[in-house]
Amino acid sequence: MPIKRVGIAGYMGAGKSSCVQFFDTDDTVIINADDEAKALMQNDKNILDALFAHFGDIIRLGNGIDSKSLGKIVFNSFSELLYLNSIVHPPLIEYLKKLLFEKKYQSKIKKVILDAAIIPVWNIDNWFDLGIWVDTPREIRFCRLVEKYKGKISGDDLSKRMDFQEKLFSPPDDKVWCYINNAGTIDETIGQMNGMLKKSI
Repeated sequence: MPIKRVGIAGYMGAGKSSCVQFFDTDDTVIINADDEAKALMQNDKNILDALFAHFGDIIRLGNGIDSKSLGKIVFNSFSELLYLNSIVHPPLIEYLKKLLFEKKYQSKIKKVILDAAIIPVWNIDNWFDLGIWVDTPREIRFCRLVEKYKGKISGDDLSKRMDFQEKLFSPPDDKVWCYINNAGTIDETIGQMNGMLKKSI
């Protein structure tokens, strides 16, 4: 039986991690795009050279990137965020495609999940047997983020990051993607996931 590929996307604070955890079983591989992007930014010489040339030594930490300094820049300037994406996303997408389609997994693996908020930006819907958009009202997402960061990022900065993300991309077509309403309890979300999987894969 061929491996099923699932993409899970959603705005920050939507609760994608709750939906991803639903798939955390022995027969499933979970790929986190944020983790892979951070690793590339710290280890890919072409990316490092381009970022240092553009942003300067302010983002340098040893031989790698000071992610906090970089974050302060790109989340205060939409044009700088777009520049960062233009450098990081092409090699990231290529690497993620290899993980999804070319990596040899053990025979017991039945599903490969890509957890990536911005799948809609990349136009890679045709990679997946199932696309899941985790849908949650903005006010709930904001409260979750405030609780998550507990003052490490101010409310104003969180709101700005949310604005940038919503400016960067819109939710995907709900005629193609499955929408999960994650505004309620974990049990309610799990119930939706169970029902969706029975119909989809």
